Amino acid sequence: MTIHLTVERFAEFFTALNEGHAPFAWQARLCEQVMFSGRWPDVIDAPTGSGKSSVVDVHVFAVAAMATGGERVPRRLVMTVDRRALVDRHHEHAGAIANALGEASNGILAEVGAALRSLRSWCPVDEPGEAPPFVVGVLHGGRKPSRDWLDDPAACQVIATTPQMWGSRLLFRGYGSTDAARPREAGLLAYDSVAVLDEAHLNRQLLTTARRVHDHVAAHALALGLAPLQVVEMSATSLGSQDKVAVGVTAGDIDADPVLTGRLTRPKPVLIHETPALPATSTAANVRAAAEVFVEEILTMATEVDGTIGCVINTVRLAVAITERLKSATLPESHAVRGGARPTVLQLVGRMRSYDVARIRHEHPRLFQQDGDPEIDVLVATQTIEVGLDMDFGGLITELAPGSAIAQRAGRLNRSGRRPSAPCVVIAPEATLDAKSKGIAPYRWDDLEAARGWLHERADDATGLAPWTLHPRGGGATPPPAGLHRPVLHRPEWWNIDLWARTSQALFAPINLDLWLQDDLDADQSVSVVIRQGLPHEVPSAIQQLRDAPPRPHELFPATLSDAKKVLDRLAVAYVIRGDEAFHWNGELAASNATDDDRRQHRALRPGDVVLFGADTPTFTGHVFDPEGSDLASDVAELPGSGEAGRVDFRFGPETPLVRELPNGTTFIEDLRVIVASAADPEDVSASVLQHLRAQAAIAAGGARWELFHELIERWPNDKLQVSIAPGGTEPADFWLIVSATARLASDDELRQLSSPRRAVPLDAHQHAVGNSAARLAEVVGLKPFMIDAVNAAGKLHDEGKADPRFQRALRPHGNASPGVTLAKSGMHDLGLVRRARAASGLSPGWRHEQLSAAIAWQRLRDHPSLEHRDLVTRLTGTSHGHGRPLFDDGESSLVHDVGESRSAAAHELYGEAEWDELIDRTHLHWGYWGTAYLEAIVRAADVTVSRRGS
Repeated sequence: MTIHLTVERFAEFFTALNEGHAPFAWQARLCEQVMFSGRWPDVIDAPTGSGKSSVVDVHVFAVAAMATGGERVPRRLVMTVDRRALVDRHHEHAGAIANALGEASNGILAEVGAALRSLRSWCPVDEPGEAPPFVVGVLHGGRKPSRDWLDDPAACQVIATTPQMWGSRLLFRGYGSTDAARPREAGLLAYDSVAVLDEAHLNRQLLTTARRVHDHVAAHALALGLAPLQVVEMSATSLGSQDKVAVGVTAGDIDADPVLTGRLTRPKPVLIHETPALPATSTAANVRAAAEVFVEEILTMATEVDGTIGCVINTVRLAVAITERLKSATLPESHAVRGGARPTVLQLVGRMRSYDVARIRHEHPRLFQQDGDPEIDVLVATQTIEVGLDMDFGGLITELAPGSAIAQRAGRLNRSGRRPSAPCVVIAPEATLDAKSKGIAPYRWDDLEAARGWLHERADDATGLAPWTLHPRGGGATPPPAGLHRPVLHRPEWWNIDLWARTSQALFAPINLDLWLQDDLDADQSVSVVIRQGLPHEVPSAIQQLRDAPPRPHELFPATLSDAKKVLDRLAVAYVIRGDEAFHWNGELAASNATDDDRRQHRALRPGDVVLFGADTPTFTGHVFDPEGSDLASDVAELPGSGEAGRVDFRFGPETPLVRELPNGTTFIEDLRVIVASAADPEDVSASVLQHLRAQAAIAAGGARWELFHELIERWPNDKLQVSIAPGGTEPADFWLIVSATARLASDDELRQLSSPRRAVPLDAHQHAVGNSAARLAEVVGLKPFMIDAVNAAGKLHDEGKADPRFQRALRPHGNASPGVTLAKSGMHDLGLVRRARAASGLSPGWRHEQLSAAIAWQRLRDHPSLEHRDLVTRLTGTSHGHGRPLFDDGESSLVHDVGESRSAAAHELYGEAEWDELIDRTHLHWGYWGTAYLEAIVRAADVTVSRRGS
């Protein structure tokens, strides 16, 4: 069936996707702009409540239309917003679209799904229906970064992220990323991508940086055949610069659409309550006094409005205090329905982990929809609800905040427009604020005072905070812009980029990107906190367990870096997860190998890290991370979450949750220990362990953890399950094991170079497949013929160094596997066996097969007529796994082993005479810093695609 998607069919698509609701006129104009020109507008200006999240719908349809012959548009949409909960909301929205397209069997949704699947590169050709229609990724502080978007550059992609997680990746320094992944991230985000910066007026530095990156990238776009990064500023209260292309709501749209009229023009009158109880400083008495003021206003408002009352607070501590006080309060007797009863109260703050938020969503789904939840009297929240949530409050009580934040909070008030009006009470400090005022974080005194003056003006206007009143095209009563709390905005120049692009070089001092990413240079950075029950007492054993069972996204409590350090400073034992690696914390990250000793700047806690400690550490208040808290939190690692599908590692140890749930837990774990201790062969151990676990899972009492484990172990045969065992842990107190699917192997970049979870792979066949895959991928994304030839050649040479006898020994731990065949990968399934084989091979810790591959490529291409081709192919061969930018850890002396004189000479020329450094500079000059990174990403993605197919 021939599919042809035109702009006229967007309304059909949108209506089918959104339960029969047709797009607003401005959403249709946005789709026309993108599909007719191939470019997104510079500015999207649409008031709160007008459906800005539909940019995801527009992107998905436009890319599907491109796949059926339409105008070329960016494949990657990056949605940035400075709230983790809202990042998750965008991620969920995109995931819901992907699910709807994937499940559709006919009609417009099925057509769009089929068109998008045609762009996927990694799905087996005989199983096209298995691929999700497009890639959905999420990036925010502490959460394990999504990887699929890196592995399938040709696919339609939607990536939800915080500004700093996106900006740091764009600048080659991704927070939470491994050094090897950073070039791929930067290259893919700089080309064939559009970034939508929500509330861009609050991220002026990032907007400046992104547009300067566009300028750098555009200089090489034509030579590559790619479209440079497009940057869109999106705002509810700003039009952006006059010389920019803009799409948004107009007065005509409102006049013609009753739904928009209700949402955007219904009055939201303002009352200002000034009190000496604010600011709420750090003393407990002051916080309690401030909480009483808010509770009194809430109880008064409860008799005047219908629907849930939203109470939005600036700090977690005051929000928690208000919640606790409300639980002991009673509704006034004059309340229409439940006078004299306790109010039903929920709390939703930024420091809650997504597991707890998901539980609230599951128990109270209507609260997160525009019809509201009549069973909830009060929702106490922090800034996390300011943007992107379809809550509909009957009344709003908010702490004084900057004008733009107040406007966003008011956007949750009567969001559906079904009430004639809805009141907003702003509680503010009685005293005028100044530079000496305390307790006003996270905001600045001058921004708060500017908002106070603006709010007094809004209180004199009956329309109050109605969205259209606040929009420049409507009433023009725009909130005062926040001050720029830095002297000047910085632009990244080539000398900055040259430093940032040295992703595999140990630098003398750490790189601080705040100058290029943040409006407020004093703002705290974010990390995450995870608690685990039953961690091994021995540090090496605990680190290995965390590598084999890393934190899942729904386990992460958001935290500021400074708060996390407060807890770390008083703990005797704690760990830090960074990327795919785990470290012991003893005042800094303990070096995991000799190389790390030379990178001391990497050993301080930094944004994106995950701090992990035992479940017996009281650092919580309710479900909120609080360094001063006295509550405990539960270990939810094996419980259902919103993380990676099917990605659960089940831990069995003396004190782990699965074992503690069993009435015979001590006997059960002792039986497992005996099975492991008595087996001589790793394969026998796995089979015996899995047999024992299957028997236990079949009789275990109910419970979500054992139900999930039973589902896993019944679904997969033994050769698809991985058993990881504590190193040397045969003593009862030190014993543990982990069961997971063998897909786990494919997520570890280093181990993936040694093993395929399916079978041993011959080197020639693997490299030929990678070259062909890279060429096809390069052609699909539109690269010029010169680049297609280069990635093809690099793919067919990228693993040539694996022919080294030492590497071949690492692939044959028993010495007799696949005799007479030079292998690219072994067929080993056991992670421990893979690691031991590598250690016993005779290779030095810093030896890289692709470094030797580059020398071989340099020698083979010596007579090639094009120096640019030789340079580029050699570079792409050597950097195919993210190393060698610009240096490798090993020199030429340990690189070459029993190879010909010409290869030794090539290795000496490249690494002994510094030709490699010159080659890196030449390729940067010809193709750009981001251009070469993009080409590296193509080669790497082809390698991943081929490896996933087991070839």
